[in-house]
Amino acid sequence: MRALIISTTGFLGGGEIALNTLLGYLSREKGMEFIIVSQPGEAAFTFSGSGFETKEEDFTLRKVMEIRRRILNFTARLKPDFILVNGRKGAIFLPSTEVPSYIWLHLPFRNDYDGTMKSRFMFNIARHTLKKFRKIFYVSEDIGNELRKLGFDNIKKLYPPLDTSKLNDKGNIDVLNLNEGQGLVISYIARIERVKGQIKVAKYLKKTRVLEKFSALLVFAGKGKLLRKLKNYEGGRIKVLGHINDVRSLLKASDIYFLFSRAEGLPLSMLEAMYYGVIPLVRPVGEIPYIIKDGINGVIINKLKDIEEKIEIILKNKDKLKQKVTEEARRFSAEKISNEFMEAICI
Repeated sequence: MRALIISTTGFLGGGEIALNTLLGYLSREKGMEFIIVSQPGEAAFTFSGSGFETKEEDFTLRKVMEIRRRILNFTARLKPDFILVNGRKGAIFLPSTEVPSYIWLHLPFRNDYDGTMKSRFMFNIARHTLKKFRKIFYVSEDIGNELRKLGFDNIKKLYPPLDTSKLNDKGNIDVLNLNEGQGLVISYIARIERVKGQIKVAKYLKKTRVLEKFSALLVFAGKGKLLRKLKNYEGGRIKVLGHINDVRSLLKASDIYFLFSRAEGLPLSMLEAMYYGVIPLVRPVGEIPYIIKDGINGVIINKLKDIEEKIEIILKNKDKLKQKVTEEARRFSAEKISNEFMEAICI
């Protein structure tokens, strides 16, 4: 079986890693073949060298129509059994075709809309193009509600899968100098940008004594346009690693996974942390409140001023929370999610 995959984001974020895991499992366990159409860079997956590349700066109407024609020709020549588009931006490139087509949405459309003509153009085309898909997969109830308001009922929730075979490999904790004697380790793993909240968190904790009270180290990991600004807060009990290739090392050394983001779909780094028994301390955005039940398999935080109280709750209930967190993570195995996907597309 062969599928054409359209993925046009320019960084290796949660949506791309989720796609990578899904395709990897289906390729390895089901013998499926994939042809990837992607933007150059990290999101250009390694399953196939065929296909062609797009550049986001070329997303004009003329370029969109050109890429649609090329994909249509590509489809006619290679005859895929189905097409899967990963992410809302990729929707605009799907041409009219008889090949069954599906899309996997990881963030609400409103995250792209900033009031400019370009974002309005992208939003309207993507919304119109959604009508071409046989089924729309989404990762959070925010997206599902948005789709229902737009009149779509051919929708299904599909969570990002965890590559447990990769997570079971040994990470090298020593590389990060985060040993067991470090004390409480709080990891914050996300792209470093305003919506993810790192600057706000670092600024607040730098001027309080919360980290000192718990002998805690707050470790930021990720890359993004605000990395240099975040580095200004490094020192004392705040460490800024930037991008790290082996996130397992940080997770295995961590006690708490912290995320104070303004908007999310379902953060894959949180699911990976849960797999290792790291207790989530998270803001209830996107799909998070549907997964994390406050005080049962994690702790919810709405305001930064409550962080001291929330950490105390975690420490008092650490063993119970850790057990529930690990159990919850099993719901997201690549095998389970891949089988759900295959059943949904009737293969």
